[in-house]
Amino acid sequence: MKLALSWIADQRIEAAQQRGEFRNLPGEGKPLTFDEDMSLSLESRLVIRRALGQKDDELKDRRHFLESIQLMRLRKANRS
Repeated sequence: MKLALSWIADQRIEAAQQRGEFRNLPGEGKPLTFDEDMSLSLESRLVIRRALGQKDDELKDRRHFLESIQLMRLRKANRS
């Protein structure tokens, strides 16, 4: 199922590229920049944020949000 969805997404992206829908977008031709190193674990990123002075409440809210997303993904996967 994932392979089929990936193929459909690729086809739609390719069609949009051919129609020129990705031309003249802000940041075109520039590398993507990410706020965080996604190769690090969630716990490591939280430690880094805390060291940089981010408030504990913000960290708890973000962790709760990420855990909620993971739970929704698990529930969705179990339905399949």
